[in-house]
Amino acid sequence: MTINSINNTASSLAVGNIAISAVANTIATSTSNSNLILAPNGTGLVSIASAYTLPRVDGSAGFVLKTNGSGVVSFAAETAQPFAWTVVTANTQAIVENNGYFANNSTQAVDFTVPATAAVGDTFEIASMHANGFVINQGAGQSIIIGNLVTTTGITGSITSAAVGDWVKVVCIVANTQFMATVQQGNLTVA
Repeated sequence: MTINSINNTASSLAVGNIAISAVANTIATSTSNSNLILAPNGTGLVSIASAYTLPRVDGSAGFVLKTNGSGVVSFAAETAQPFAWTVVTANTQAIVENNGYFANNSTQAVDFTVPATAAVGDTFEIASMHANGFVINQGAGQSIIIGNLVTTTGITGSITSAAVGDWVKVVCIVANTQFMATVQQGNLTVA
């Protein structure tokens, strides 16, 4: 091993192009734009703050780092599916959670129906491609909070759009019955 110099001044240590500073709590290279590689000896692993340990080998393309909550980190396939969008030209559409819809009926507003069963966090979005807009109809016992307004609970409650570009995002906050909406764009009528 060749060491260019060792300087131990003001709570810092420099070895070659690597500097360790107790004052700044850093390990850094002194050469601009150079990589810092942590390479344990043999089969050793890199542990971060004794909280978790990084895997020794890289994952496959598209994999992400995942923890088990007990300090074991591994590479795993991405499990989230992309949000699917559908253009709806029919008069009615049953909403499927975790999907998006473009209302594009040239003769009337598209009547959407909120799913009867939805888990907390399930989401759907609806955007209007046509001036006829859309109506989001609820089932028995359901309501939607939108801003400081709440739809009438049950089948008489609804949210209505009447313009091109109206867009709403809705998330379930109480399983099956209560939802919260944010207006992404436009003006919607709450009934």
